Amino acid sequence: MSGTAAYKSLETEKADDLDDAPITEHDLEAVYEEPPPKLAAARTAVCAAAVVVSAIACLFVVALIFHHGMNIDGGAEKVGAGLFLVSGTDVLLLLRNSKHNDKTWGLPGGNSDKGERILDTAKREATEEMGSMPSCNVLGQILTRRGKQQQKHYTVVVCQMDAAARMAFKPRLNSEHREARWWPLAGLPSPEELHPVVALLLQDPGLKAQLVAALPAGLQLASNATAAGAVPAQALGPSSEAGDEIIDKRGASMLLGDSGKVLLMRKLKHGPGKWGMPGGSQDSKDADALAAAERELRSEIGEPPQHDVRGQVVVKRRGKHGIKLHTVYLAATAAGASTGFRATKLDDHYEAQWVDLKEAIQLPASQLHPLLAEVLSSENRAALSAAFGVQL
Repeated sequence: MSGTAAYKSLETEKADDLDDAPITEHDLEAVYEEPPPKLAAARTAVCAAAVVVSAIACLFVVALIFHHGMNIDGGAEKVGAGLFLVSGTDVLLLLRNSKHNDKTWGLPGGNSDKGERILDTAKREATEEMGSMPSCNVLGQILTRRGKQQQKHYTVVVCQMDAAARMAFKPRLNSEHREARWWPLAGLPSPEELHPVVALLLQDPGLKAQLVAALPAGLQLASNATAAGAVPAQALGPSSEAGDEIIDKRGASMLLGDSGKVLLMRKLKHGPGKWGMPGGSQDSKDADALAAAERELRSEIGEPPQHDVRGQVVVKRRGKHGIKLHTVYLAATAAGASTGFRATKLDDHYEAQWVDLKEAIQLPASQLHPLLAEVLSSENRAALSAAFGVQL
């Protein structure tokens, strides 16, 4: 049947047999007519807008993914590593000289290169910042996360140096740092003075637990604030404040040790006849407490044997006008000093003797200067053991 016949057949139908008017050839041809120009332009614009919106939406999703760090580094936009070098009861911290976290104490470390392993990052950064990578034994790795989206990942590599390695290692700092110093773990700077990574490591309970687990048994960490009495000497001047307390006077001493013996001196004044250590008051010319201790050491015994500071004990005593803060540095001498070295100056003392440390801690308090009695007390046995390699 032809198309024309079909249309004529439809036209012969009665109007009441159909719901609508008969379909004509004109009606069918109208279906294939081109839409008006304005309608076509509107449709084109709508389609183009839909494509643009879809593209923008895709870009937004991609940007959002990258913003949240969803990449091969497990959510990290920035990856880095640093060395937590521990020796005895101390950790090595560097004072930063940078526009980022300037004048804070942090770890030798930095950002990882593409494809670089974490341990290799820590070793490379240590070499760049301190001149060489010290000999140490890796005890563990702790991942820290910082940033608004926890996108900054920094792995702290805990590494232990023995006494010989510590004595041999002399950091040669690059321009990124001002100073390298061994800080006692029980007397670290306040959180405000620490690099954010170190502060987080000590303040976050989970991270701190990991650090304690990685450290050699028996070591104590500072609380979230500086341990009582362990205020860095250079941070405060005479008659300055430490928390709510006034520091009226500062002093420093040096306790030298070799082969289980320590150098003690019987004093002429300020506790005459009692055993004490080389030391005295810190003055304005001393750069810090350690400089004061070294000056007093030379003043009281002459040129000292070669030595390396491995710890410190800070003694706080309350005086009439405030707190008297005295830092006692624990220094191991070159082997043989206890048999070969003799003091050449004794202006303030009757005598100087090398005394077995185990015997010294048994001496009655009546025979000891109050400062030495405090240092040899049971509270400081762990620090003495770690510094001098003697089990007490």
